[in-house]
Amino acid sequence: MILLLCGLLAAAPPSESESAVGPRIAASASAAERLQGPLDGAWIVRDGHGRTLLRLQIEDPPQRIGSPTGAWSLADGSAMGPIDRIEATRGTLEIAIRPGEWLVLRREPQRWRGRLTQDRRVILVTLARR
Repeated sequence: MILLLCGLLAAAPPSESESAVGPRIAASASAAERLQGPLDGAWIVRDGHGRTLLRLQIEDPPQRIGSPTGAWSLADGSAMGPIDRIEATRGTLEIAIRPGEWLVLRREPQRWRGRLTQDRRVILVTLARR
């Protein structure tokens, strides 16, 4: 008898207040996303042959709250760490990954294009969302 009642309770349709929770959670998540800056999220740095060199995770708060921060990892995951500095200006992005390694990029539709400098070696790269 108890199993039968449990089955009936589990199969009962959600109440009006329960069915309204899902859309409210989705709306809250969407509103939170709109509060983030345009760089917020996961990015991939690729060379001219399409090989992934770095993965970046950037936290970009709204302008009035702070500057972007983030972390980097090598494509194979063998090394990672915090990004030293991120500076975004009109159409230009500079990311100091670690000493002797930085990105200088220009904005294009759907991605950024520029160069990665690693200990004086320059590699042409693109930065796109993961």
